[in-house]
Amino acid sequence: MVYKKSNSFISAAFNEATLTLAPENTFKLPKNFDFLIVNGLIIIANKAAFESVLAYKEAHKKDFEALLGEEVFSSCFTDTAPLEAFVGENKLLLRRACAVREKRHYASDDFMTNLRTRHTEFKLIINFDGNHKIIPCTDTCRDIFTALLDHRLKSGFSENFYDVTDTSPA
Repeated sequence: MVYKKSNSFISAAFNEATLTLAPENTFKLPKNFDFLIVNGLIIIANKAAFESVLAYKEAHKKDFEALLGEEVFSSCFTDTAPLEAFVGENKLLLRRACAVREKRHYASDDFMTNLRTRHTEFKLIINFDGNHKIIPCTDTCRDIFTALLDHRLKSGFSENFYDVTDTSPA
């Protein structure tokens, strides 16, 4: 058997759940692959291409529409149109909206009470009406999402405020 050397492939070996470079030609993997699925494990090299192939954006749009249609979510706001305009077609904001729906902090009375009473302390610009509903506008949507994702943290040491992406307990 004759093997042709190619600059667009990497020789790799998959052994005991580990993918390593292989000195022998075990199988060929293009250098610019988008994703690889092995025994249910997905290895993603190009996230944007992977999401495009799987139409993630469309799924996120549908999930955001479902969030806007949830009574418990929409009842937190005087109007959801500014949120819809803020998110628009932006992939990152659509993913964040999906995370808001997944976390469901808006459905917790304790969370929403703390948000109303402490948003200023945490330097978030969020307006409320007399019925405790959030009044979203162009200038406040970013802070509303930060709050609903529970991404604003205060350092116990410096007392600085930080927007974080991971809120997993330490």
